[in-house]
Amino acid sequence: MLRTLKIVNWKAFSEKTVHFGGGVNFLLGQNGSGKTSILEAIALALTGETTTADFHDLIRDRHRDSSVELAFDLKGVAYVVKRSFSTERIIAADLTVDDQPLESRRWETVSSVLSKHLATEPTFFSRLIYMPEGEVFQYLKEPPREALDNALTRAFGLDKLQVLTEQFRRIQRDKEKLAKSLREDLAKSVSVPTVANVGRIEAELHDLEELLNTMEKKFQAALAHRQSLQQQMLDIERLRNLARDFEATGKRFGYAVRTDVPWITETEQTITTARLKVAHLAHDVEVAMRSRGAFSSVVTSIERVMAILKQVVEKPEPGAVPCPICKRPIDRNMAGQLMNETLNELNKARADLTRAEVQQESSNSALSELRRQFELLSNLKVQMDSITVSDELIGRPDFALNDLISVLDAQASILDTANKSQENTGNVIAELKDRIATTMADLGQARAVAGPSSARDLLSRRLIETYTSAIASSVAERALSDVGHQQRNLSLEPLYKNLAGIWEQLRPGQTYQVRFDTKGSLELGREGVWMNYAQLSGGEKTVLLVLARVLICAMFSNVDFLMIDEPLEHLDIRNRRSLINFLVAAASAGLISQVLVTTFEESLVRKYIEGQGVHATYLRAPSA
Repeated sequence: MLRTLKIVNWKAFSEKTVHFGGGVNFLLGQNGSGKTSILEAIALALTGETTTADFHDLIRDRHRDSSVELAFDLKGVAYVVKRSFSTERIIAADLTVDDQPLESRRWETVSSVLSKHLATEPTFFSRLIYMPEGEVFQYLKEPPREALDNALTRAFGLDKLQVLTEQFRRIQRDKEKLAKSLREDLAKSVSVPTVANVGRIEAELHDLEELLNTMEKKFQAALAHRQSLQQQMLDIERLRNLARDFEATGKRFGYAVRTDVPWITETEQTITTARLKVAHLAHDVEVAMRSRGAFSSVVTSIERVMAILKQVVEKPEPGAVPCPICKRPIDRNMAGQLMNETLNELNKARADLTRAEVQQESSNSALSELRRQFELLSNLKVQMDSITVSDELIGRPDFALNDLISVLDAQASILDTANKSQENTGNVIAELKDRIATTMADLGQARAVAGPSSARDLLSRRLIETYTSAIASSVAERALSDVGHQQRNLSLEPLYKNLAGIWEQLRPGQTYQVRFDTKGSLELGREGVWMNYAQLSGGEKTVLLVLARVLICAMFSNVDFLMIDEPLEHLDIRNRRSLINFLVAAASAGLISQVLVTTFEESLVRKYIEGQGVHATYLRAPSA
C-alpha cells in the first residue's frame, strides 16, 4: 500500500508531499494542477521508467537537483525508494527495505529488485496497474497481450514450456536451412561424401528411435502430472482464502476460530455457535415484542380512564358519575385530582412504550445483520466442503487450517521438481531428434556407398529425411504451443469467473461470461452471444477495463494498488456509481488495498468523499 510521495523540483511541482490512505483516494484539481504528475512520479519510482526519454527535461528548475521519493508497504514490509536527478544529468536510485539500505545505487539494480518484490515488470505496470487517460482507446488499438502473457508465464511457470517450444522452433528452422542447401546441391548434382557400415548405423538409429519413443511418453506423463499439481495448488489456495474469510466472519459472532485444531470439527463448531447466537437474539426480539405489546395495552387503558375523568371535569352541571373500575360515584373535584395522578402514570407508560419500541427496532436490526452474517458463514462452509483435494494432502482427521501453508509450500516444491524434470526431458528429446536426424543422414550416405544409388539419389533421400524431420519438429512445436494455450486458458479460468460474477452484480438480471481473445482484448458474452470490446458502450468499456485490472493485479502480482487517470469524466451516472461502488467494495473486501483516481470535477465524486474508505486530496495549479 502506498503511504507517502515526496516530489522535489520535478514536472509540475517545486516541492510537494502527498499522503495516501487505504481504499479509494481521489486526487482532485483543475487541469495543470499536477494530478497526472503524481501518478507518473509513482510509476517512475517503482519501475524507473517515464514517458519522457530524457530525464533532464523533467526537471522544473535546471539550476536545482530533482528527486521523487515513495514510501509504501508490501506484505508487512516497509519500502522507501528514491530516484534522484542532478543538474549534471546524473541519475541515482536508493532503496531501503525495513530500514535496511540496498548496497547498490544503480538505477537498473533498484528497478530489478523492485520488479522481483512486486512480482511485475514495467510493461505489466504501464499497461495493467497504471491506467492513463485515454487508455480505453489505447486498449482498442493495442490490447496488453504481452503484459498479460508475461504475468501468466511468471505466475504459473510457463516459461519452461516456452523454452521447449522455442527449441523445436529452432530445430525446424535449422532443418529448413539444410533442406534449402540440399535442394541447391541436388540441382547441381554435386557428389555427396558417404559413410560405410550400414548395419552399425541402422542399429544405432533403431536404439535412438526406441529411446525417443520412451522419452516422449515420459514427457507426456510429466506434463499431465504437472497440470494436476497446478490444479491442486489452485484448489488449496482457494480453500485457504475461504478459510480466512470463514475465520474473519466467525469473529463477528464473538467466536475465535482456531486454526490449529481439526478443521472439520472446528468449522462445524463455529456454525453451531453462530446458530445459537442467532437463536438467542431471535428470542430477545420476541421478548421485546411482547414487552412492547404489554406497554401499548397499559397506555390504551390509561388513556380511556383519562377520557372519562376529562368528561367529569368538563361537565357543565355538578354531579357524580360512577368510577369505571370500582363503580363508586366520582365528583368534579375528585375527578380533577385523579386526572393529575393518572396523567403522570400515562406519561410514564408512554415513556416505557417508547423505550420498548426503540429496543425492539434495535433488536430487529441486529437480528437481520446477524442472520446475514450467518448466511455468509454457512455459504463459506459449503464452498469449503465442495473443494475436492487429494486425501493424501488434507485427508487426515487431525488436519488443521494452519497446515494449508505447509501443504502449499510442499506442493510448490513438488511442482518445481516436476517442472525441472519436464524441462530436462524436453531437452533430451530435442537432442535425440538432432541425433536421429544426423544418423539418418549418415545412414543414407552409407547406403549410397553400399548400393548402386547415385549421388543424386542419395541427395534426394537426404532431402526427404530432412523434410520429415522438419515436419516432426513443426508438429511438436505446434503441440507445445497448443498445450501452452490450454494452460493459459486454465490459468485464466478463475479470473473469468470472478470478473463475470462482479459484472452480474453491477448488471443484475442477466448471466454473463468474460474472456480474452487471442489478441488479449476482453470479450463479454450473454446468452451465448459474444461481443468484442469495441462493441461495448463507452461507459461499459471503462468499467469492465477497471474491473479486469483490479482482479489481474490481485491474482498475478504482489501489487495491491491501482492508478486510474480521469476515468469518471466520460461516464454516465449509472456507470460512474457502479465503478466507484465497486472500487470501494473491492478495497473493503481486501481484493485490492488501494486505488488512486484523478478527476478535475469535484461534483462527480462529492457524495462519495465522506464515505468510509474514501480519501480526497485537493491540488491547486502550481505557481510559475
